[in-house]
Amino acid sequence: MTEVLSQELKTYEANLESLLGAHEGKFVLIHGDRVLGAFDSQMDAITWGYRELGNVPFFVKQVVKVDVPLSIRICRPWAPWWTCAYGLAPRLKRHLRRNFAA
Repeated sequence: MTEVLSQELKTYEANLESLLGAHEGKFVLIHGDRVLGAFDSQMDAITWGYRELGNVPFFVKQVVKVDVPLSIRICRPWAPWWTCAYGLAPRLKRHLRRNFAA
Protein backbone atom coordinates (compact mmCIF):
# COMPACT_ATOMS: atom_id res chain seq x y z
CA MET A 1 0.00 0.00 0.00
CA THR A 2 1.31 3.40 -0.87
CA GLU A 3 1.79 6.23 1.59
CA VAL A 4 -0.97 8.13 -0.17
CA LEU A 5 -3.66 5.72 1.07
CA SER A 6 -2.10 4.68 4.38
CA GLN A 7 -4.52 6.83 6.42
CA GLU A 8 -7.49 5.35 4.57
CA LEU A 9 -6.26 1.80 5.17
CA LYS A 10 -5.85 2.54 8.89
CA THR A 11 -9.39 3.92 8.96
CA TYR A 12 -10.71 0.77 7.27
CA GLU A 13 -8.90 -1.50 9.73
CA ALA A 14 -10.02 0.56 12.74
CA ASN A 15 -13.67 0.43 11.65
CA LEU A 16 -13.72 -3.13 10.29
CA GLU A 17 -15.91 -4.62 13.04
CA SER A 18 -18.64 -2.00 12.66
CA LEU A 19 -18.38 -2.16 8.86
CA LEU A 20 -18.81 -5.95 8.94
CA GLY A 21 -21.94 -5.57 11.03
CA ALA A 22 -23.54 -2.98 8.80
CA HIS A 23 -22.08 -3.41 5.31
CA GLU A 24 -20.55 -6.88 4.89
CA GLY A 25 -20.07 -7.67 1.20
CA LYS A 26 -20.52 -4.07 0.09
CA PHE A 27 -17.83 -1.67 -1.12
CA VAL A 28 -16.96 1.22 1.17
CA LEU A 29 -15.42 4.50 0.08
CA ILE A 30 -12.99 6.08 2.54
CA HIS A 31 -11.36 9.48 2.23
CA GLY A 32 -8.90 10.50 4.93
CA ASP A 33 -10.28 9.29 8.24
CA ARG A 34 -13.95 9.23 7.16
CA VAL A 35 -16.06 6.42 5.75
CA LEU A 36 -18.18 8.26 3.21
CA GLY A 37 -20.49 5.51 2.01
CA ALA A 38 -21.21 1.88 1.24
CA PHE A 39 -22.11 0.78 -2.28
CA ASP A 40 -23.34 -2.38 -3.99
CA SER A 41 -20.56 -2.42 -6.57
CA GLN A 42 -16.99 -1.21 -6.81
CA MET A 43 -17.85 0.83 -9.89
CA ASP A 44 -20.69 2.61 -8.06
CA ALA A 45 -18.28 3.60 -5.29
CA ILE A 46 -15.61 4.82 -7.71
CA THR A 47 -18.14 6.78 -9.78
CA TRP A 48 -19.56 8.44 -6.67
CA GLY A 49 -16.06 9.23 -5.42
CA TYR A 50 -15.01 11.00 -8.61
CA ARG A 51 -18.33 12.83 -8.87
CA GLU A 52 -18.38 14.06 -5.26
CA LEU A 53 -14.66 14.35 -4.40
CA GLY A 54 -13.08 15.01 -7.77
CA ASN A 55 -9.73 13.72 -8.92
CA VAL A 56 -8.21 13.08 -5.49
CA PRO A 57 -6.99 9.84 -3.93
CA PHE A 58 -9.68 7.84 -2.17
CA PHE A 59 -9.91 4.24 -1.00
CA VAL A 60 -12.53 1.72 -2.14
CA LYS A 61 -12.56 -1.75 -0.59
CA GLN A 62 -15.02 -4.58 -0.24
CA VAL A 63 -15.94 -5.27 3.37
CA VAL A 64 -15.03 -8.92 4.03
CA LYS A 65 -14.02 -10.92 7.08
CA VAL A 66 -11.04 -12.52 5.36
CA ASP A 67 -9.14 -10.97 2.47
CA VAL A 68 -8.45 -13.45 -0.30
CA PRO A 69 -5.06 -12.84 -1.89
CA LEU A 70 -4.88 -12.46 -5.63
CA SER A 71 -3.31 -15.35 -7.45
CA ILE A 72 -0.53 -14.37 -9.78
CA ARG A 73 0.64 -16.75 -12.44
CA ILE A 74 4.38 -16.97 -12.84
CA CYS A 75 5.56 -17.67 -16.35
CA ARG A 76 8.18 -20.31 -16.81
CA PRO A 77 11.21 -18.84 -18.60
CA TRP A 78 11.58 -21.92 -20.80
CA ALA A 79 7.92 -21.93 -21.90
CA PRO A 80 6.69 -20.28 -25.10
CA TRP A 81 5.52 -16.69 -24.61
CA TRP A 82 1.86 -17.42 -25.41
CA THR A 83 1.51 -19.82 -22.47
CA CYS A 84 2.05 -16.96 -20.03
CA ALA A 85 -1.05 -15.02 -21.06
CA TYR A 86 -4.27 -16.18 -19.39
CA GLY A 87 -6.46 -17.97 -21.88
CA LEU A 88 -4.34 -17.01 -24.85
CA ALA A 89 -2.89 -20.46 -25.58
CA PRO A 90 -6.27 -22.19 -26.22
CA ARG A 91 -7.43 -19.30 -28.41
CA LEU A 92 -4.18 -19.34 -30.34
CA LYS A 93 -4.49 -23.09 -30.92
CA ARG A 94 -8.07 -22.66 -32.20
CA HIS A 95 -6.97 -19.83 -34.46
CA LEU A 96 -4.13 -21.90 -35.90
CA ARG A 97 -6.39 -24.93 -36.44
CA ARG A 98 -9.08 -22.87 -38.18
CA ASN A 99 -6.82 -20.79 -40.37
CA PHE A 100 -3.90 -23.06 -41.15
CA ALA A 101 -5.40 -26.55 -41.14
CA ALA A 102 -4.25 -28.71 -44.01
